[in-house]
Amino acid sequence: MNKPLPPPEERAAELDRLVEAYLHQCESNTAIPIKEYVARYPSLADDLRRVLETVAVVDQLGPTGEADSFEPTSEGTPTIEDYRVLRVAGKGGMGTVYEATQVSLDRRVALKVLPG
Repeated sequence: MNKPLPPPEERAAELDRLVEAYLHQCESNTAIPIKEYVARYPSLADDLRRVLETVAVVDQLGPTGEADSFEPTSEGTPTIEDYRVLRVAGKGGMGTVYEATQVSLDRRVALKVLPG
């Protein structure tokens, strides 16, 4: 018999806790690869992977969001969910705009990421 899913607010709180724990591990240089970390939490795996990969992409872009601070990962061009980031298109007070490709529709888009 399948265990019922917890309410959305409990799932969100657990996801927040797991992301914070992973980021703390990153800061202390004790983090394992995202793929291994996510595998430990199968009920939240998809959401946890998306959040951690997004954080990794944003972190790679650096605090300035400048194009020259962009470094693709060893797996290739970084992605944010369904979008493959190509370059920084602009930065302003409301966030950073990236030129990206929407993978599922194979079209070029502007992807705006708001500051945390």
